[in-house]
Amino acid sequence: CPCGSVKLKALFPTYSVKTTGHSLGAALAYLTQLDLIKAGIPTTMYNFGQPRVGNQEFSAFVTANNLTPNSYRVVHNKDMVPHTPSSEFPLWFEHACLEVWEDQSHVVHGCSTSVCEDPKCSYQFGAIAQNTADHLLYLNHCIGEAAATTLAPKKQTLSFNELNFLINMLNTNNIINALKSWGFGVL
Repeated sequence: CPCGSVKLKALFPTYSVKTTGHSLGAALAYLTQLDLIKAGIPTTMYNFGQPRVGNQEFSAFVTANNLTPNSYRVVHNKDMVPHTPSSEFPLWFEHACLEVWEDQSHVVHGCSTSVCEDPKCSYQFGAIAQNTADHLLYLNHCIGEAAATTLAPKKQTLSFNELNFLINMLNTNNIINALKSWGFGVL
């Protein structure tokens, strides 16, 4: 509720908010970020496997007006969820910027700040190449109970301190440097 946001802003005028989520939770975190920014509350978002939440006009408006300057949408390799709903007729859904793409070797790449569905990042893969297994593994960590039983990454979970540190980062370069310091391959 925007009323609650206004009340919280009055109580804590110097605070900012961090939103994060995976899959549907990522879509909700993105929409929550837009509501908070509209209420004048500084917000940073760091999402994993987010589906598209708006059509081409929505994406163009958000990107052109820089409405979400501290948004990082992480896509692991060929995760199919970020490519839904369809970007083709009749839906024409499209992401707003900024994608951070994690390749199959868990190397993290910064993507275009103006081409939101960057053909050099996750958008390079057609529907046939996309899969659900990549949706369950992010930054070489299992996401969800099903992933823990089907995938075997080097590290099962992020510690609270690692997660807190990541979501407190304000730009892609800081995030990439943090991931490097934890032993992830990053270009």
